[in-house]
Amino acid sequence: MDEGARQAQKPRLFQAFCLPPPGFQAKSPAIILLHDNRGLSRFMQWQVERVSEALHVIAAAPDFADGELPNDEKAASALDQRIRPTDAVRTVEQLAGTLRADSRCNGKIALVGFGVGGEVALLASSVLADIAASVSYYGVPRSPVSTWASRCDALLHMVPNDSLISSDLLATLTARVAAAENTLTVHTYENAIPPLRGFADDSRPNYHPTVAREAWRNTAVFLQSRLGIDNDGATKRNVVDPIVARYIA
Repeated sequence: MDEGARQAQKPRLFQAFCLPPPGFQAKSPAIILLHDNRGLSRFMQWQVERVSEALHVIAAAPDFADGELPNDEKAASALDQRIRPTDAVRTVEQLAGTLRADSRCNGKIALVGFGVGGEVALLASSVLADIAASVSYYGVPRSPVSTWASRCDALLHMVPNDSLISSDLLATLTARVAAAENTLTVHTYENAIPPLRGFADDSRPNYHPTVAREAWRNTAVFLQSRLGIDNDGATKRNVVDPIVARYIA
């Protein structure tokens, strides 16, 4: 067996920022958030906190940038090119398995990704059979999509006139999801001040608070419906207590 094959068989060690579900008795779904080319930044950690608190679920964000946190566009672009979506999908699969094994999880897993993380979310939903819902913020598969088909309903947040997502590509993605008897919902956000990629991240120049809030509401409604989340009677925690853990699947 060659070295490449041996490496492929090794369990992948990765770090994840995780929060347990809020303090109530019922088992809950888990939502995995996937970072963009800024790495597992404070923004992503805040997303984990936000999702866990607002939706009353287990939330986790794996780090497939090996701790790198680019602070300018040049470094972010370089990281974007180094991230291998297929490896990231493997990380998602391992983390999903770890979360499902948690006694607090009801087995349902959804994905929410930003940028390249959105691409990973859509790819994972086409490869993994047990993902319940997938959300992408301005990220689509870079590889040919002729054989791509989400195994679950998917939500895509877009900006107007996105040069990276042509109308032909969008039509192909929509058709491929429909062929698998699922639905791709697309939100394109028009505004007096047009949003750009990165509009959801309040640490970036492209942050657009109005559009970010609207996209979050759309994401929350989508996830609640696909995961069967009912927050009535759920008790929020008073203190957010982040747990940084290492998993070996």
